[in-house]
Amino acid sequence: MPASKLSIAVLHSIAQMHADGLHQGEIAATLGISQATVCRGIHHAIQVGLLKITKQIRFHPSKTTKSTDGGVELGEAKELADRLSRIASAGDNAWQLDIKIVSLGQARGLDARLQRFAHRAASYVGPLLSRSRICGVTWGLTLKCLVDAIEGVANTEPDGPTTNVLPLCGEPLGEGRPTSLSSSGLAERLASVLNDRHVRAPKPLSLGLVPAFFPVQFDETELAVAWGLVGFCEAYLRIFGNPDKSNTSTDSSAVRKNPLIHRIDTVLTSISIEGRPFGFGKAASLIAPQLSEVLVGDIGGVPLKKPNLPPAHEDLFRKLYQRWTGLRKEHLQTCAARAQRGERTESAAGVILAAMGEDKAGCVIEAVRARLVNHIVIDTGLKRAIERIIRQD
Repeated sequence: MPASKLSIAVLHSIAQMHADGLHQGEIAATLGISQATVCRGIHHAIQVGLLKITKQIRFHPSKTTKSTDGGVELGEAKELADRLSRIASAGDNAWQLDIKIVSLGQARGLDARLQRFAHRAASYVGPLLSRSRICGVTWGLTLKCLVDAIEGVANTEPDGPTTNVLPLCGEPLGEGRPTSLSSSGLAERLASVLNDRHVRAPKPLSLGLVPAFFPVQFDETELAVAWGLVGFCEAYLRIFGNPDKSNTSTDSSAVRKNPLIHRIDTVLTSISIEGRPFGFGKAASLIAPQLSEVLVGDIGGVPLKKPNLPPAHEDLFRKLYQRWTGLRKEHLQTCAARAQRGERTESAAGVILAAMGEDKAGCVIEAVRARLVNHIVIDTGLKRAIERIIRQD
């Protein structure tokens, strides 16, 4: 079918799905048209201004790994990677991990250490992100500092399509700096880094009106109403699909039927301190006072459950999971597994975990055990803490 014969609705759908990162074959299958028609539709959408060809940001790692204080800025950890890979592997299903260790040198104080960690991690994380077509980002101070640092090492080259950057968590309910640390705020900033700021790319989606979680004090009726309101957020529908699984709407939107989370190829995430999940101000106490009894922590907001919980705590975990609005454990597992198999984008990174601090060791090990990560960037103190736990086990 000639592109000029396509309806406006179909042309807009082709343009939207192409901007969202779908391959031409996926668009054709979703809309029930030929791939050749999709190809012509994309070219026509560019001609009429629905799509714009943009430049992608490329990252050039530093030529040396030696720091000014005499240490190694970014080192390998092959032995630790082998040990953690064995923890993640089940039977014949081998799991490969890539681990980088950041030296903090003589940095003192949390702010100085975070800045040093982010600056040295950026030259590794940046190139991984540049491969992505659809990239998701979670939340937190570590990621905020990392995005700051990535911006400083980015270089523009006229090569490749845009990267669609998605927020994967709603807004935290705690105190402090929710906007600068939130998933939506970081996604908007990362999109401006990964795509040429001088050419108009698709506007990043925002979950700014969606709370990250609902308190366990909500009864079933209140919870149903809260989820119903989330269903009115168009960005949430495009990212995660309809939150009401019992919904019988006849909406034919291809985007809602094939949400972006199912096609994501890269996730940049943080992880919590062990025993302190959802660490945004008073956020934890708003969800449930017994969180530390149920969870090891969280990875990007995804709860990491303690093993062998008694029935009462299992019920509380179920309630917590029902009230979390962001990405799910299965989303991380699927993205990580695709990267292991080389699906979607041949060199897609999968799940990238950035973490600093010895008190996150237990959470990192649990995330590895659940096969939620492909790349881990940590500081030397956290490396030593992980090694101590492994030796004890």
